Amino acid sequence: MSDDLVPELHDIGKLVDWNSIKRIISEELKIDNLKQVSSHSFVLKDTTTDQRVDYLRDVFGVDEPEGRTWKIINYHHREKIPKELKERLKGDEDLLLIGLADHRGSAVSRMLQKKEKKEDMDENNENKRSGGKKHRVCLHKLWNPDKDIEAKLISDKNKFKELITFIKDYPSIKDDEKGYERYFAKYGEALSFCPEDSSELLNVTSLLTHSSLVGKFYRFFEKNKNLLKTRKGKKLVSYTTPKEAEENIEVLFLHGKVRFHINPVRARDLNVFNDLEKFVNKISELDEVVFHTPDEFLAFLPPSTDLYEFWGNYLKECLSIEFEGVKCVIEDAFPTPRAVKLKKLNNELHNKKSYEKRDNSVYKSLVGKIKIDHDHHICDLCQMYEATKEFPRDYVYEHLCEKCRTAVRNEEYPFPLDKLCESCKNKNEKWLEETISENLCIHCFNLREKEPRAPKIVEWSESDEDFKVAWVKISLDIEELQRILEKLYEEYLKKKEFEKSREGEIRFSVLSEFQSDFENFLGDLMRKREDNGEIEGLLADKFGIANCQWILSDLFCIRIESLADITEILKIYNKLFDEYFPKFKKVASPIKLSISCSSIKFAFFWHWRFLDNPVNDVNVNLVGKGEMHLNLEQLDNILKLNEISVPQLRKLSKVSEVSKELSKILLYHKGEWRLVKKEDYEKLKKFASAVGFENILTYAKMISEEEQLVE
Repeated sequence: MSDDLVPELHDIGKLVDWNSIKRIISEELKIDNLKQVSSHSFVLKDTTTDQRVDYLRDVFGVDEPEGRTWKIINYHHREKIPKELKERLKGDEDLLLIGLADHRGSAVSRMLQKKEKKEDMDENNENKRSGGKKHRVCLHKLWNPDKDIEAKLISDKNKFKELITFIKDYPSIKDDEKGYERYFAKYGEALSFCPEDSSELLNVTSLLTHSSLVGKFYRFFEKNKNLLKTRKGKKLVSYTTPKEAEENIEVLFLHGKVRFHINPVRARDLNVFNDLEKFVNKISELDEVVFHTPDEFLAFLPPSTDLYEFWGNYLKECLSIEFEGVKCVIEDAFPTPRAVKLKKLNNELHNKKSYEKRDNSVYKSLVGKIKIDHDHHICDLCQMYEATKEFPRDYVYEHLCEKCRTAVRNEEYPFPLDKLCESCKNKNEKWLEETISENLCIHCFNLREKEPRAPKIVEWSESDEDFKVAWVKISLDIEELQRILEKLYEEYLKKKEFEKSREGEIRFSVLSEFQSDFENFLGDLMRKREDNGEIEGLLADKFGIANCQWILSDLFCIRIESLADITEILKIYNKLFDEYFPKFKKVASPIKLSISCSSIKFAFFWHWRFLDNPVNDVNVNLVGKGEMHLNLEQLDNILKLNEISVPQLRKLSKVSEVSKELSKILLYHKGEWRLVKKEDYEKLKKFASAVGFENILTYAKMISEEEQLVE
């Protein structure tokens, strides 16, 4: 085995059904009392003689692996290894770093003495605990407990030998290869099914999620070993235990929100999402980033880090980051900076002296880039940089042939058609009819020059035909996610008759475990395949690929025939939400759906203001018609209206065209307006009380086929 340390492999022993494997070893070596030095270590000893048992060659025909990775696999839980071995390993830097990373990547704090005693009991007497039945190792998802996943553990001789051989032959890490890729490629599925901790109460994250996070934390601490040292008098000494390090090492803990500071007006301005996606993809690979969504992230940095220098390497000119941050010791740095601030207010920090608020904003450096004079104004689109280009004049000019450029070089725009060749006329026909001129900086101008990210939207917007579109955005509130998962975890503990304590708070791995399901949820709605770029998903199945434009994993545009099509989007979303996150409907949801509808000609930045600022769980904007803001329970209710009250809703919509107040009076007081059947009227009135009149009225307009969208 290579001597390169691969931290992701530290818990590979958890993939093994050790009771079955120890039974095989006991039978072949005639040893009755086998025990591991820790619950998932490959090191066994005979408790009768208190001697280590070298079983790999004799039982499985394979030599024992060697190297630093093998060491951390077997001894990273140092509190459980024999005293003499513990003394020998004292001060080992690899074990200190992996222990620290393991703590940070766990689902909850490494506490619960009750749980550790229970583990020891399980190891010594499984039958006593389980009543003679084999213990099921299950991954419990707090947001979807009905879909508990049973782990597929290695229990036969050949598979175990294959695992040992895999560890033994693990190659060195090449410059172009991440150390964990081979491991995740071979055992990724098994890791995703296996809980990081098989004990009830702590089985809420997968081994895959935990291993990924431990790898990130290990490399973070390895790169910043100076954080592990402290001054005692005139000497610089290192912390010797994870607990000591956690209580003293200071870090900068950040929650970043990526913003673009342009107002996308034209379809080509959506190219800003190229820069946003590339930025998030790049930083998600950083060991400093432990959680991310399509536009937000959580990160750790050394306290002395220059944020402009660090993040400026990845930012494009049109992007910025708003940071909510704190400086604190590692033990206090979870699960979000805002939660740390709350702990400070509630006097719950382990180390109050280290706490410091560090909110900030980071832009690409602007020094020397804004030089406004009489000839150059500030950019109309981003309001950040010097405007040196005129659009569409310079865009058209750069796309003319050399002969035509010479002919119109000194002409006013739009260029005289008689000075252009037929080819240039035809190629730029649409732009030559453009009467609106914009002063742009080179960065915003280049955005429009690039291959369009949303070619269908460009085609629809530049067409002579007007199209109706629905912009769809799914947002995730990280702060609310943390609070809701805490509540669900507390509910899980109570169900198991266990009292939640301060040390039982959830950590990053639970957020990351959720992230995996959230990404799958978005992909099931609509995804772009990596192999061929084709769009697929439930929305594409319903509306057709030709009518769907994928922009980001959480942002889509759908060409619709009428407003009534929005109900189909809501139904698909609601059904899929029930499959993935049923518990959120019973507690609260950190996921928000926003839909904004209009003509394709309507400027996107007006839609974006609505899409990026959700008010409730479900938000619908019919431009010029009204808005609807619902919680998930109200969504369930309002979708039922479609089954019982379509004619009545259309009548309500018609009356509201004459007078909104009249429609309200007719609904609540009935008057002379009869809604076909009394029972239907009563149902509609009841629903209106449950979801609100404004929401009912907007929904009534939405399902009226004859309604026309405004530009």
